[in-house]
Amino acid sequence: HHMAYQVDSVQKTMDEWREKGYAEFATEHPLTCPGLPQVFTSPSAICGVIYEFIERGDHGFCKENVGALMTASKDFK
Repeated sequence: HHMAYQVDSVQKTMDEWREKGYAEFATEHPLTCPGLPQVFTSPSAICGVIYEFIERGDHGFCKENVGALMTASKDFK
């Protein structure tokens, strides 16, 4: 369904992927729960996988951001 990658900067990764045309994102900006920026792509046209980029420290998951994952994949069949 999705693959998550820990990155140093979600925003920089988004900027790089947009510039190179690698993916579209489910949201315009990173989602932010305290100390847990993350973003999801729309499903890949090639393989259907959703990519997640996250800056993770000592935090677990952010339930509010899980809704964004569901939004990113709602039209995927």
